[in-house]
Amino acid sequence: MSVVKSYPLAPDYKLSVGAFCEVSASIISRVEEIWAIEKQHRGSQLTNGRIYTLSEFRSDYLLIQPSEYRYVLARRRTPDLQKEGLNIRPLAVSGILLCTDGLVLGQRGSSVSEDIGLWEPAPAGSLSRPDPKEQVLEELREELGIPEAEIKSARVCGLIEDVDSGVFDIVFRLETDATGREVCAAHAEWGSDEYAKLAIVKISELPEFLDVNSNDLLPALRPMLHAASIL
Repeated sequence: MSVVKSYPLAPDYKLSVGAFCEVSASIISRVEEIWAIEKQHRGSQLTNGRIYTLSEFRSDYLLIQPSEYRYVLARRRTPDLQKEGLNIRPLAVSGILLCTDGLVLGQRGSSVSEDIGLWEPAPAGSLSRPDPKEQVLEELREELGIPEAEIKSARVCGLIEDVDSGVFDIVFRLETDATGREVCAAHAEWGSDEYAKLAIVKISELPEFLDVNSNDLLPALRPMLHAASIL
């Protein structure tokens, strides 16, 4: 069972960007080997790119550093690389989206590389720009087809660590006046294939939904919902 930890993050927290993460030549060589193998299997579906990692954190402050996705993938595929010096903590964002009919959850589709079929907050994604709020709103537009203008409130409410993967999620509570039907329609017309389907869950029915789908939940989902004061 995955170990998940929760940390407070103040709404007015400060963020600084440090230098690019440095790794040894031996680690780079191992990462390139792992990347080449993954590339053989996934071809053009697999792309490298800028991501940000967590260097230091307090409840009122985050220090982040730029890195590359290939290092994150290598750490997931070969956890022992952490002991060899690949001590990175990838950052992601997750939006706890509330519409007029309840909570929006997404079931990860077959096109994603990790956690296929699991229910998670929608939207969600790796941090590829040094502004987490901008990132979560961009994920919202790309994955669900919902523009920023439809969001009446977006506030940060916590930092969640998945110890096994090393990923830290900055969690936002997002609120919209759109109905569940409108959210699903936007996803169908303008959203990506990140999610095979959406579920609009009434808050009163959320405990039952989580129990029924307990084997198909992202490990960090419940802690994220607690951080957003949903559970």
